[in-house]
Amino acid sequence: MKLNALSCAKGLILLQAWAAPSSWLLSWVNQFNPLGFSVATCATLLVAFPRILKSFPKALQTVRWQSWMRYPHRLWRRPSLLQFLPFWFFLYAGLAFAGGSFYPPTLYDALTYRLPRVLAWWMDNHWFWIPTPNDRQNLSAPGFEWATAPLFLIFRTDRLLFLPNIFGYLLLPGLFFSAARSFGLPPKMSWIGMWFLPLGYCFVCQAASIGNDHYGAVFALSTLALAGQMKKYPSVQTAFWPILAAALLTNIKASNVALAPCLLTPLIGKLLRLLTSKPVTMLAITIFALLVSFLPTAILNQNNAGHWSGALSSDLKIKKPIAGLVGNLFQVSQDNLAPPVLPSAMAINRWLKSDIEPSSLIQWIHSGFPRFAVGFRELLQEEGAGIGPFHFLLFLFALLCVVARPLWPVSAPAPDILLIGFFSLAALLALFTQLGTEATARIIAPFYPPLFLLTLSLLPRSPVSRHPCLVFWVTLAALSAMPLSILNPSRPKIPASWILACVERIPGLPSSSLNRIRLVYQVYASRNDPFHLLRKHIPENVRLIGLVNNGDDNETSLWRPYGHRRVLSVFEETANPKVFPDTEAWIARRHIADALTKDAVWSKTWIEKATCPISLKASVGVEDWVLFLRR
Repeated sequence: MKLNALSCAKGLILLQAWAAPSSWLLSWVNQFNPLGFSVATCATLLVAFPRILKSFPKALQTVRWQSWMRYPHRLWRRPSLLQFLPFWFFLYAGLAFAGGSFYPPTLYDALTYRLPRVLAWWMDNHWFWIPTPNDRQNLSAPGFEWATAPLFLIFRTDRLLFLPNIFGYLLLPGLFFSAARSFGLPPKMSWIGMWFLPLGYCFVCQAASIGNDHYGAVFALSTLALAGQMKKYPSVQTAFWPILAAALLTNIKASNVALAPCLLTPLIGKLLRLLTSKPVTMLAITIFALLVSFLPTAILNQNNAGHWSGALSSDLKIKKPIAGLVGNLFQVSQDNLAPPVLPSAMAINRWLKSDIEPSSLIQWIHSGFPRFAVGFRELLQEEGAGIGPFHFLLFLFALLCVVARPLWPVSAPAPDILLIGFFSLAALLALFTQLGTEATARIIAPFYPPLFLLTLSLLPRSPVSRHPCLVFWVTLAALSAMPLSILNPSRPKIPASWILACVERIPGLPSSSLNRIRLVYQVYASRNDPFHLLRKHIPENVRLIGLVNNGDDNETSLWRPYGHRRVLSVFEETANPKVFPDTEAWIARRHIADALTKDAVWSKTWIEKATCPISLKASVGVEDWVLFLRR
């Protein structure tokens, strides 16, 4: 065995394929808890340890350590933009690891529904349909949660949950090079592309995050690379890996369901021949792949919510497919062309709101796409970052080359790349007719690798015009990503006070923009545990807390210390104290608390213990939250 990106990807696939059935099995036997995961992990390591002990020393010998040791010397002797390409990748990988090590996770989606649902299942020792106003706790694909649940429950901390993402980020260059070469991209272009793809803003921002968009992109690229290996060496053994990777890709995010089969299109003929020659083995592989895919969650969604995706009445549901397509194309273009830093974003957004949003086109899009959003951010963050302007403009240039092909003769790209790219693009456009979120550019991160491969294959093949310009373009992309890594409010690499001091010196910056930037850094500094001040007033013997939730509140903070307390949520829009669950404490916003205290029964049972100003979102600002304890 060689220790390379493909073998590491296989290891990650095995871990993910182990985590999903283990989690379902432990849930089935009511052992979804630290002890259950500890036993499952130890049993697996006991079985796998002899093989690891036998193969790992030989695998280490295959690593070309001397080649990497000579890299600084080559860079010093022959400095050039081309030689600097690996440097940029390892710089951002090092910064990402430092950020993940020194800062707790702050991704809002994870703190509002991904971590709370794992904690709820832990407290009940099994999966169940959680009664909560945040439907995403039940409907979303649990693949990333299955992968991180052992770390989360055994160590009872969220500080280690970034490890799968940083490991996947390190695999991106090798996986892309393997996939590109397998499907016919020239070596030099493949080498440049392998360092260019990880510079995408969504990958740089989420390399140390607990988001699952980047993680899905790693599995999409693993599927491509392993499909390329199976294309060269068709067999049941090589077919197992891309099928399994594609199945796991769907279980990371439901929006990946449309992409997974597109990545396997070059293998259809070979898979059909294997199915006819070895039907039992291939059927067993298919059944196992379905069990670790999104299918079990889709069945549960169908049974409990009436739809496999669960999005029947959600505001994420597109009402008019054409409006969804146009709106998502507009949003993706807007977000991917946005600069990493835009101090005048608020002024631009005011102009857009007053002059652009009232137009008939925008109003028509809003009628079919309720969450359609027009606007920019002062600083791109992991919640909204797409692949970035340099990758996106290169894609538009590649499309221009296709249109101008009769006037500008170039060599035709490999058929397999065209097949993968065409079906991936078609799947993406189909997804745009159904996906109604304002964060589309981030959510489609798994679509970027196959589309990027198509982009490189469509570029002109003239050596004079291709490589020097492309290397310069990659260098600009690397430099543009620096503010995202250094200034990232989630994980700033320099003190936030220094950043704010520099921002204050920007000439002509409005005070509103300065206050907005200051608020963003303050919110992110406490986002991992915003309720810590209020939680100090809760007695240690209180084990059950009620939260009047607006459907998108960061409830993970109230679960601390993990394994000691449990949170039950009710929807604040329909809050009725007469049907509240029986708890030992309640937490609500001030306006909800004032309404509750007017209820005679409530005021006799509960007393207002503490009030704290808390900011969960920078867009909302500071809100007063009230703690009620029994009299």
